[in-house]
Amino acid sequence: MSGETTLDVIADAVRCYPQAGRIYVALSGGLDSHCLLHWLSGSDFRDRLSALHVHHGLQSLADHWAEACAGLCATQNIPFELLKIQLSPGPGESIEAVAREARYHALSEYLGPGDLLLTAHHRDDQAESVLLQLFRGCGIPGIAAMAPDRPLGRGRHLRPMLGIDRATLTHYAERARLSWVDDPMNQDRRLSRAYLRHEVMPSIRCHWPGITRSLARSAQHAAEAKDLLGQLARADLELMGWRSAHPETLSIEHLSALNGPRQRNALRFWLTACGVSVPSQSRLQRILDEVVRARPGRQPRVNWSDVSVRRHRGLLVLVRSLPSINPDFEAALDLDQVLDLPDGSRVWLESKADGLLDAGCLDEAGLSVAYRRAGARLRLPMRAGSTSVNRLLQSAGVPVWLRSRIPILYQGERVVAVGERWIDRRFMSRPGQPAVSFRWQSECLFDTLLARIQSGRSDTGRTT
Repeated sequence: MSGETTLDVIADAVRCYPQAGRIYVALSGGLDSHCLLHWLSGSDFRDRLSALHVHHGLQSLADHWAEACAGLCATQNIPFELLKIQLSPGPGESIEAVAREARYHALSEYLGPGDLLLTAHHRDDQAESVLLQLFRGCGIPGIAAMAPDRPLGRGRHLRPMLGIDRATLTHYAERARLSWVDDPMNQDRRLSRAYLRHEVMPSIRCHWPGITRSLARSAQHAAEAKDLLGQLARADLELMGWRSAHPETLSIEHLSALNGPRQRNALRFWLTACGVSVPSQSRLQRILDEVVRARPGRQPRVNWSDVSVRRHRGLLVLVRSLPSINPDFEAALDLDQVLDLPDGSRVWLESKADGLLDAGCLDEAGLSVAYRRAGARLRLPMRAGSTSVNRLLQSAGVPVWLRSRIPILYQGERVVAVGERWIDRRFMSRPGQPAVSFRWQSECLFDTLLARIQSGRSDTGRTT
């Protein structure tokens, strides 16, 4: 493939977005990204072109690479930005995977609405990715490897060189007399990709010279199959009454009506639509075995990363990590005072003519805020006797994992109000008398999640 033809291929990918803003090249300083930047510097898009370099700090030469990229852009009068990140891999985590995730996070944060990020992944990279995914036992989504076009942050990520092989890039760079830097990690055989590239692929090519083209074609076939599986999963979910406006819940009854492969396919699509990483096959099966098929009254959950899948009233519910709380927390609360709770939410009392709390309760024993206490009860309007707070929350459909997190207003040992929703009738305001409101501001709890759960409740109305 000639340089002119290659530029046409890259330009065609960009032209698919005529309303795009800035065009950024992820510039590592290596041969591949240098070629991409060099091609684009002579294109019609030059006036919108910029380069981004992510500084991982993994190598002693990292500063030198950043300076080389900055110098290259300066000589070609191309705007350049340096993005510094810090990596903190956990025990057993792959430094390659951690660096890749941190790199794309930094790049996605930088993109503005409609901006394009171009990376220089080529056909040999794609072939290596397919083999690595196969060695890990991945399914169709893994074998599809790298997508040529995908959303990223507020913009899009394009890989316009997936049809170009490494030999073409090397030939072009030598003819154009480009200079580039080499990352020693690319030669480190202890790393999976480097071992595959230098030890495995040369042997395969001896028998199958066209292996990279064949593997890249397999990735394209897998990408088509992945798209079809996605369409099937969306159709299955929509038949369940699933709505993307409230994606965190899924009907257990309707999911159970599918066969095993379609259940797993639907779960993968559901989790991806919720914006979380899809767990391993074994953990996915645990969701089906332990949560979906749990007996009534059980409260199973499956955790991974910073999320979990739980069961509530005939629904699967995706629960994101919640801040820890001290169950013994208690603090006094005065009028117009904003109190920060352990989970980051806030409560306060404010004077309001239409408030439901009698302002007179402020003149008696002091008010305090705490979480649910054993045996706590309140007297509801239009009901005889008292009701336990626990039964009240259960009847209202508040999930088990949220019941202990709702702030309760106390006067001594007496419950005054539970969240913003329930007030003991002994403390309710009367017409024409001064009144106050108990307010609770929480970004991740109660009203939002409860509304989503209630909107996604299955038609059967069964409880578990």
